[in-house]
Amino acid sequence: AYMTFAGSIPSRSADAVCVMNMCGSLAAQGSRVELIIPKGKALGMHEQQFNGTLWEVYGLPENFSIRYFPNPFDRFTPALRKNGYALLAMCYALLSGKQLINARHIELSMMAARFGRPFVLEAHNFAKCAASNLFPRFIELLNKPGSRGAVVTTTQAGRKSFVDAGAPADRIAVLPNGVHVHRYEELPPKDELRHELQLPVPKTIACFSGN
Repeated sequence: AYMTFAGSIPSRSADAVCVMNMCGSLAAQGSRVELIIPKGKALGMHEQQFNGTLWEVYGLPENFSIRYFPNPFDRFTPALRKNGYALLAMCYALLSGKQLINARHIELSMMAARFGRPFVLEAHNFAKCAASNLFPRFIELLNKPGSRGAVVTTTQAGRKSFVDAGAPADRIAVLPNGVHVHRYEELPPKDELRHELQLPVPKTIACFSGN
């Protein structure tokens, strides 16, 4: 199961794009993947002015399923909302036979550990993880003999931050953000593309895309 609190789907937010592509990539490797996301995050196609199916919006094959899970704690404090949803979503994951929990939030990872399920925390932002009051307990959990948890970061700097905070180095992996290279094959000539994008043709243009 792939679990997250955020990432309204469908949308073009970075969270949503990353979540959908991660699920698609895991499924392409042969895993049976179900994305579990709060029901309140489900947005209609018309609200986002998208055309086509959800899978066409993200340019992905329909190789995983999505479960919009209700969150009755939505009107409570952030802490209660997250932990209450994490408990209910985890119970669903266990009852439906999910073997591995891939989570984007520390609360979901801790809940998986409490239920004895192996988990992977996908940590794009170390500072956000470290700010959680669960972080010290999470580091202790990773250091326990026989721990069934691991962390994936997108940068070596993120990995170093976890190790410096006390996490065992062999439990922290680096998986840089990817790109669909086929989208950049057979592009129009540079001048034609600049004209289409209403960019100045004769000038040098610098662009940054990343974290």
